[in-house]
Amino acid sequence: MGEMFSQRIDPGRPIIDATGLQGKFDFAIEFVPQSKAESDPDGPQFEQALRDQLGLKMESRRSPMSIMIVDHVERPSGN
Repeated sequence: MGEMFSQRIDPGRPIIDATGLQGKFDFAIEFVPQSKAESDPDGPQFEQALRDQLGLKMESRRSPMSIMIVDHVERPSGN
């Protein structure tokens, strides 16, 4: 779920699920994409739709997480 939300909010920042809810869920929300928000100012933005329609609140905070860093790459040698 976090990957889908990251694409809508900020592709460079990961979303961490801190709800504590287990399992998978099917849901639908209605929102106006940011690219069209100026032409339809009355429609909800993504974060507002999450809050109003699903009761989810996005918070910005620091959290420890595992990452992989690649510091060197070489082409494979021919056999």
